[in-house]
Amino acid sequence: MQIFFIGSQAPGLSEVTISATPEIALSREDYQFDANTKIQRTGAFEQNLIEAVQAKPAVEIENHKNEQEPLKFQFAEHEVLFDLASLAQQDEAAFEELKRLLADIMVNPIKVTIGSKDQSQLLLFKNLELDFLAYKELSERLEMLAKLDHETESQKALAQQDRDRIRTVIASLHARLERGQETVLGGTTLKSLDLNRKDFELELDSLFTSVGFDSDMPVTGAT
Repeated sequence: MQIFFIGSQAPGLSEVTISATPEIALSREDYQFDANTKIQRTGAFEQNLIEAVQAKPAVEIENHKNEQEPLKFQFAEHEVLFDLASLAQQDEAAFEELKRLLADIMVNPIKVTIGSKDQSQLLLFKNLELDFLAYKELSERLEMLAKLDHETESQKALAQQDRDRIRTVIASLHARLERGQETVLGGTTLKSLDLNRKDFELELDSLFTSVGFDSDMPVTGAT
């Protein structure tokens, strides 16, 4: 097994870890592969790609046995711990921390790992001249949102209304990332999908207000 650490071409992708078999030569800059690995591009091939990326595997969610244990989110340069139960205390600081976490998930650089199970899909993207790393990065962000959504749903310290509101926000961001994946399949590069953090934080404020959260209506505890 060979491990490659490759620099990013896009601001949102600071580090890439690729686990590859020895017979595949991979370069981040131009995705050069041995001639033996080339696949003939045909209409059927392109259809197979569409079917492959649409058949997304279920996200594996680790259940937290200890409800007091904070959630852990790993980014390229730092780790974030977040305690959903803190939102039940009507603490505005905790509410703002949730917004910062969502902004981190959507905007902050993350480390993308490409393992042996990704190699066939990587080759498909290469032959269609599509950006697999961009697609994979968006998948990693989707998994983070899925994790937060799952834990929000099961967080009994929060009132049902607040859980529903938070999950509505997460669903909106989830849909946005999925649309990003669709544009990548259409040939768009990751750089064109980059979000300005300050602009996105303003959008996030509006989104929270639209679902019923605002400065005069803090997150409430379970009743």
